[in-house]
Amino acid sequence: EAEAKGKTATETAVQNNYEELSPRNLLNEASSLLQSYEENSPSLHNIFSGHHLLVSALDVIFSINADDPGELDDSQIQNLITVLKAIIERPIMLFQGGPTYHIMNNCTIITAHFLNKLYSEGINFESAKALFEEVLDIYNGARMVLNSHRTKLPPQLRCVEIPRPNLTANSKNREPVFDFGKTPLGSCRTWQSRVLPESISPDVVKRVRVRAKSSSEDTKSSASSSTNEYERYRSELEREFDVDDKALLLVLSRIITPSTRK
Repeated sequence: EAEAKGKTATETAVQNNYEELSPRNLLNEASSLLQSYEENSPSLHNIFSGHHLLVSALDVIFSINADDPGELDDSQIQNLITVLKAIIERPIMLFQGGPTYHIMNNCTIITAHFLNKLYSEGINFESAKALFEEVLDIYNGARMVLNSHRTKLPPQLRCVEIPRPNLTANSKNREPVFDFGKTPLGSCRTWQSRVLPESISPDVVKRVRVRAKSSSEDTKSSASSSTNEYERYRSELEREFDVDDKALLLVLSRIITPSTRK
């Protein structure tokens, strides 16, 4: 009872109905609702394209192995390609309500892990090389769109910066195409765990998280500075427009007088 008092209504509901409210079951329910709406009103398919994007992206995220996100089967790879292509073709969907940008960022990071694994296993065969080049092209397109969108967001809402591929990496020396040890991270530990899975060296994880903490502190300082600048600008505007009726009439007379003379 003491523990129950310290929990919110949401926490209590989720714990008591975990199977029903688990992420996978909620996603399946959302997918079923979309299908039923479209069956009853086929003309609404385009209206729900953004919802379909989120369902498909979350389906990919929930289905991967968190300890080794680069281990994808053919179906997962195809779903990932479809999701990223949708963002490349219609970047405006990143502005829809909900965490669309963050989910797409996550999918792109998963793609980077897949490319790292594919490259480390060797791309000597034509089929492997063709797959690597196709996925890399899509990754680069998604990277451009997401990093461009990232610059339009406040620092507090920005995700991990999508890294640039190192095409000179030597797979024989176990050099990755994407070195996450040099990737700037956000302060959110959930996103850090997606970028830095268990398979990555603990030393790299520690080094990157220290840098992420420092970056987070810089972000807070920058946000505080932006707030102070905004307050100063607002005060200047208030002083500028805080005038009495006589002053306003004088300004209006200066505007009207020249046209009257003409």
